[in-house]
Amino acid sequence: MRYKTIITLLFSICLVFSSNAQQKEDSNLANNLFGIETGVFGVWSYYETSIYKNFTLKMEIGIDGNYSFDSSDSPSSKYYFIPSISIEPRWYYNAGKRLKEGKNTSNYSANFLSIRTTYNPNFFIITNIVDNLNESIFRFIPSWGIKRNIGGNFNLELRLGFGYVTAKSIENTNDGFIPDFNFRFGYVF
Repeated sequence: MRYKTIITLLFSICLVFSSNAQQKEDSNLANNLFGIETGVFGVWSYYETSIYKNFTLKMEIGIDGNYSFDSSDSPSSKYYFIPSISIEPRWYYNAGKRLKEGKNTSNYSANFLSIRTTYNPNFFIITNIVDNLNESIFRFIPSWGIKRNIGGNFNLELRLGFGYVTAKSIENTNDGFIPDFNFRFGYVF
């Protein structure tokens, strides 16, 4: 129940920021982007909107995946796919510099710092794990990233971070710190 309250609060804050968005003065970053992204394990749909100057808010929904192999376990090859909801405020700190140097800044093509908040509800999970996952997962990860336009409406994004994760089920709660490495290929509509 606590996770639903947190997600509702975060989405409410996002709506307030989106409705009060101001024009940027020193870069030509787009006001709003809607697109899809895919990575090694997952697919996501996102909406990114400008909040103020080089600050944006990226909201996404999709499917996160994971794969692991352990020859001493049964089954040795494990995978799962779980729904994902994320909110990520971003600061594109070098967008103005890229613009002054004549580099491409379309579709938010710049380096960024962000705080990614992700919630994975457990209402459906695709997996081959015998005990089946019954955990809801909440992640809070400060990150550094690079987003580059690779022609037309296509882009690449690399994000590195380290943050906090908690997984809660009916039986118990597990938490700790995790690294985050994400490489995605996307298309902006």
